[in-house]
Amino acid sequence: MTCTSTALRYIDMLLALPVGQWTTTASVHKHIASLGYRVSRRTVERDMRKLAEPFGVEMRPGHGLSVEWRLPAVAQEERSAPVSFRTAFALRRRRDVRLTA
Repeated sequence: MTCTSTALRYIDMLLALPVGQWTTTASVHKHIASLGYRVSRRTVERDMRKLAEPFGVEMRPGHGLSVEWRLPAVAQEERSAPVSFRTAFALRRRRDVRLTA
């Protein structure tokens, strides 16, 4: 099954980012490809640049031409929030898995 929704791809890309640790564009691309999205690594990099400011994604140059991404570590008070972005979309993903299994 090929996923075509750009909005869902953006969400899945954000969910692929570790908190406080760096990951490469290639790793994010591999993750979303495993979910059925068919986009180039360059598209993933462009999309991540679009998402960086509104979602607080940090970016730094990696080795060579690669770029690395992460979500900043959250403050203690934010960790105790009732429902986080990750929790809400992890639940969505579980629902999708049950429907397709």
